[in-house]
Amino acid sequence: MATTVRSLLAAGLAVPLLWAAATAPASADATAGWRTGVLAGGPGAAPGAITGVDYTGPGGVHGVTGADGSFRYRGNWPVRFGVGQVELGHAKGAQLVTPFQLSGGAQCTIDEALTRELVFLEAVDGDRDPDNGISISAQTRARAAGVGPVRVSDLDDAALTSLVRTVTGDATATLPDAAAVLARFRDQVDGEQWTEKSVQEFTGPADEMRQIYDMNEAGQTPPVDMLNRQEGLLRSQGVATDGRSYVFSWQYGLTRTMTDARQTVLTRNTLAIPPQIAAYGGNHIGDIDYHDGKIYAPIEDGDKPKGEIEYLHPFIAVYDAKTLRFTGEYHELPQNLHTQGVPWVSVDAARGVFYTAEWDDTKVLNVFDLHTFTLIRTVPLSQTLRRIQGAKVYHGMLYAFADIGASLPLYKIDPESGHVITVHHVDISSSAGEGEGLVFLPRPDGTLLHTLDIAPDEVTTNFRNLALTKPSLRDQVCFS
Repeated sequence: MATTVRSLLAAGLAVPLLWAAATAPASADATAGWRTGVLAGGPGAAPGAITGVDYTGPGGVHGVTGADGSFRYRGNWPVRFGVGQVELGHAKGAQLVTPFQLSGGAQCTIDEALTRELVFLEAVDGDRDPDNGISISAQTRARAAGVGPVRVSDLDDAALTSLVRTVTGDATATLPDAAAVLARFRDQVDGEQWTEKSVQEFTGPADEMRQIYDMNEAGQTPPVDMLNRQEGLLRSQGVATDGRSYVFSWQYGLTRTMTDARQTVLTRNTLAIPPQIAAYGGNHIGDIDYHDGKIYAPIEDGDKPKGEIEYLHPFIAVYDAKTLRFTGEYHELPQNLHTQGVPWVSVDAARGVFYTAEWDDTKVLNVFDLHTFTLIRTVPLSQTLRRIQGAKVYHGMLYAFADIGASLPLYKIDPESGHVITVHHVDISSSAGEGEGLVFLPRPDGTLLHTLDIAPDEVTTNFRNLALTKPSLRDQVCFS
């Protein structure tokens, strides 16, 4: 039987009264220690202040969130939020509270309870226009004060619709589309700001680079000592870290360096493609990743002579992260999912998976088991991406770096839902340049994200160091 507001009340559902006052210590000074927090994460202008929500804190203090979402709290005493007697949830007092905490999502997951909460908030917004944010009117709060205590998360669609019609006074009101509501929420809570702080340039002798290209075109292997002088070339595809050193990839090999300004070389495997993969035409290492003492390297069979079919054998090869020696472990990936090769691999150790995707016209994310290398699922993306050259996981999100013109987009992808937002553009000096891999490593100078691009010429690789100057709301409430 569908749950309704009336049936919940008739059944005597045990719902804590929204206005039941939390008891503060008797010895506490009634005016001391109060702070101002913000309820945010709704749609509209960042940070998405949620206005017109009733709140009750310790000692019975209560009020309505202001135009900026502000409310009062003390210490970490709980604060209850709701609309009249309609309870949204409670959270420990903090400078920032979002719907994540109100729905009880300790892991900041998007679940049914959070979805109900977000749908309700948009449904009772004064003008029902999410583009200008959420503001709940005094009339709506007054009507909601008379419906009896009820939790939004306990209601099905029919009951929630009935509740919305009652508190808004609109007998024809309907619920907003849940998928659109969640998309707006993800845009808000995952938006962030990056700022480039410095750049390191790596290059090599231009005349020798020309010889290397000529020999490569002729099917000849250039001398290793000549290759090792091309510090830009040897950082031209990808980068990973074990937290203490960097490992860079280029088309044929790997280099491990210190994390100092010079990136002092520790060891090299300049020609690292194993013969087992070379036999299938493997000739290109992409953006690599690190996990548990190993380097995971994607290897594809592109750049074949005219008339030969390319990208038939996508592989992941595994190397020792310290010595850069091939471990003997390699796995061929499904070719139908990698018709343009395998330009990058990203390990998500917390979920026990790794990700790949098509290089261009990217519509889905491929999710593989990290231990068996079997495909688990594909995740449709909320928008089609182009020319993805590298990707890494940070705080549960997949960051993908694209090679598009002189302003290279950095995408943030939720690997569970496939939702995509653009969080930054890396400006390089030439549209003829090329974006490559990226890596996350906190540095003493405050930088965290480091990207690779080749510009303004084919000899020079730039290692750009970016600071997270405005963390996302999700990071602030889930990882602080």
